[in-house]
Amino acid sequence: MIRAVLRLLLRLLLRVKIEGDTRQLLRGRSLIVANHDSLLDGVLLGLFLPGMPTVVLTREMVRSRLVRCLMTVLPCVVLDSSHPLAVKRLIRQIQRGRTVAIFPQGRMCTTGGIMKVYDSAGVIASRCDAGIIPVGITGTLYSHFSNTGGRFPRRWLPRVTLSVQPAVKLPALPALPPRQRRRRLADEMLKIMQHMMFAARPRRTLFEAFVDAVELHGRGAMVIEDAREQPESYGELLKTSLALGRLCTRISSEGEIVGVLMPNLSATVCLLLGLSAMRRIPAMLNYTSGPEAMQGGVRRGRHHDGDHFPPFRRKGAARIEHQGACRRQPRLCGGSACGSGTG
Repeated sequence: MIRAVLRLLLRLLLRVKIEGDTRQLLRGRSLIVANHDSLLDGVLLGLFLPGMPTVVLTREMVRSRLVRCLMTVLPCVVLDSSHPLAVKRLIRQIQRGRTVAIFPQGRMCTTGGIMKVYDSAGVIASRCDAGIIPVGITGTLYSHFSNTGGRFPRRWLPRVTLSVQPAVKLPALPALPPRQRRRRLADEMLKIMQHMMFAARPRRTLFEAFVDAVELHGRGAMVIEDAREQPESYGELLKTSLALGRLCTRISSEGEIVGVLMPNLSATVCLLLGLSAMRRIPAMLNYTSGPEAMQGGVRRGRHHDGDHFPPFRRKGAARIEHQGACRRQPRLCGGSACGSGTG
C-alpha cells in the first residue's frame, strides 16, 4: 500500500515515463545497470520497474535520511567494496532467479556523463552468467538531489524518463590473471553504459537539440563569445538563427545540401542552426584544406553556393577559384582578412 502511494506521488510530481520493453524484467536472473545522477535513482528503479528488483545502494544514498525512509518499503542492500561477502550475497540472489539493480559507477555523477566504472557489476554478471539490462535515467541530473554543483541548472520537479533497453551479455574472456580479468570486465561494462546513454537520448535534429538547451538553461544564459569579444546569450543565438534560416530559404530548397564557407564567428553557428531549422543540410567547407579538397567536397556534396551574404564577403570569406588557377593558397577577398576561418 505504501509502495503504491509513493509510486503515484512520484509519478505525479516528476511525470515519470517508462520507455522500452519492460517484460524482460519479469524473467528473473537479470542484472539491471543504470547511471547514477542523483539520490533518487535507486528509489525510482525500485518503485517503477516491474518485478520489484533488489536495489544496490551506494554509501551516498545511505547517508540521506530521505532515501533511507523511502527505501524501507523496497528490497535493497548496501554494497561495500571492502567486504567481498556482499558481492557473493548478490550473486546468490541472482542465481536464485532474483533481479538486482546496481549502479556500476559506485557513486553519484559529478560531470554529467559516465564516470569511472568499477568492476563489481561486471564480476557479478560474469559469475552468474546473467543477462544485463541497461536502464537509462534522464532528468534527475537537473534535480536538487544531484551532485553536479553549479554546472547544470537545477529544478525541484524535473521530468524523469526511464529507458529500458534490450538485454545484453558480457563477451567471453580468455584465461587471464584475476586483476586483469576484473579490469577487462569493467571495460566491457563501461562500453555497455556508454551505449546505454547514447541510446537513451531522443533522436533530434541539431536545431531541436538547441531549442531544448534554450529551454533548459534559459534565454538569458550566455553561451558563446567569438573574436569580437561580445558574449551572446541563447536568446540572441535563437533570433539570429531563425533570421539567417529564413534568408536561406530564398536560395535553397528543402532537403538540399548547402555549403557553408564562413569565418570563425558566432554568425557561422547561427547559420548552421538556421539551416537545420529550415530542413536544409549544412556542410562545412574549410578553405585551409586546399583548392583540390574544396572542389572535391563541392563535387561530392553538390553544394549550393553558400556565399550569398555581402557582409561576410566584405569580412573576407574565401572564394573557390578554378582548379587550373588554384595552385596557390586561396586568397581572401575584401578589405580585411579573416584570421582563422574554418569555413
